[in-house]
Amino acid sequence: MGVLKAYAFITVQTDNKFVSMHRLVHLAIRNWLREEGQLKGWLLRALDHFNGIFPSSEHKNRSLWREYLPHAQFILQSREISQRNEFQTLAETVGDCLYHDERYNEAGTLFQEICIARWGQSEKGDGDQDILLILGRLSSTYRKQGRLKDAEVLGVQLMETRKRVLGFEHTDTLTSMKNLAQGRLREAKMLERRVLETVMTISGADLGDP
Repeated sequence: MGVLKAYAFITVQTDNKFVSMHRLVHLAIRNWLREEGQLKGWLLRALDHFNGIFPSSEHKNRSLWREYLPHAQFILQSREISQRNEFQTLAETVGDCLYHDERYNEAGTLFQEICIARWGQSEKGDGDQDILLILGRLSSTYRKQGRLKDAEVLGVQLMETRKRVLGFEHTDTLTSMKNLAQGRLREAKMLERRVLETVMTISGADLGDP
C-alpha cells in the first residue's frame, strides 16, 4: 500500500473514505481476478455495497453523491454484470444524480441502457411500469438537451401507452400529457423568438434580452 501511494498509483481521498487507483492498477487487478475466476463475484460485492450506500438524488445529498459518482460510474462500466437488476437499480440512481447535476448526455446514456435492458427482461413489454418510468426520465433528458423532436416522439409514445395501460385519469398519464404540452409550448416560444430575431435582423433592430 505504501509503495503504491509513493508512486501515486493509488490516492487516498477525503478523510480516508475513498481510495482512487491509477487505471493501470485497476486493469492489473481486474485481469488477475478474471484469471482467478473471481472477477464477477467481486463486481457483485461492489455493486451491492454501492446500492447500499449511494444516496438519493435529493439536493441535500449533492456533495455526497458527487464524491461517490466516479466510483459508481466505474462499476457501471462492467458489462459482466450489466443484466443484473441490482446493476439497473444503481444505474437509475446514478442517472438521476447526473440529471440533477445537468450532465444530461451521461444521464441520457444510462437511461437508454436501462430501457434496453429492462425491455429485454420484461414479460409485460411496454406496459411495464419500471420501463415507463425510465422512458419518462429519458424524455425529460431529451428536452433538457434541446432534442425537442426526440422528446416529443417519446413523450407521445409514453402518453399513449399510459392511457392504454393505466387509464386516462391516472396521475402518471396526466403528468405525461402535461409534460408533452409544456414541451410543445417551449418549442413554440423558441420558434417565435427565432422568427422575431430574423425580422429584427432584416430591419436592422436589436431584439435584446427577453
